[in-house]
Amino acid sequence: MNMQALMQAMGNMQGMGAPPEPLVKVKAGKMEAVPIAGTDKFTISPMKPKGQLQLLKDETGMMRFQWKDRISQTVDEEGQGVNHMIFPGDANFVKVVTGREGDRIYMLQFSAQASRRYFFWLQDKDDKDDAELTGKLNEYMNNPEAAAKAEEERLAAELKETEDILGDDAGDDDFGSDW
Repeated sequence: MNMQALMQAMGNMQGMGAPPEPLVKVKAGKMEAVPIAGTDKFTISPMKPKGQLQLLKDETGMMRFQWKDRISQTVDEEGQGVNHMIFPGDANFVKVVTGREGDRIYMLQFSAQASRRYFFWLQDKDDKDDAELTGKLNEYMNNPEAAAKAEEERLAAELKETEDILGDDAGDDDFGSDW
């Protein structure tokens, strides 16, 4: 195997200290919700940063719903912004009906606390995958078995990819054949 293939294979594996790979990723920006005085409604305004919502199992096996800045590649700190532990039945990710055609506004709503909600606007230019991605977010947040199956499938695909890389170049190493 050549060195380039080995380095690529090693880069694809989750090593020590590597952040867990998300089960679902959705390009989305955060929104600010400001209550409208005297009503139970809000004015919701988009914030500028390009972002990504991600659902993943952290190093301890806990499901996390996070927002990541796509430019700086930083994840919101726990307790600040959007970085929450999610338990089955704890939250839902739902489309917000704004009354305007084409709006792609979603809300993470926690079940036990109605005031605990976070708004997002989907940023992918094409909306064809919105229903599938948001459906996966809800399914994996609220169904640990489905999340475990998705994680197993992702890991199996990564392993196959690594094996394919290693197998494709077998016998073609840079070290000679005397090893």
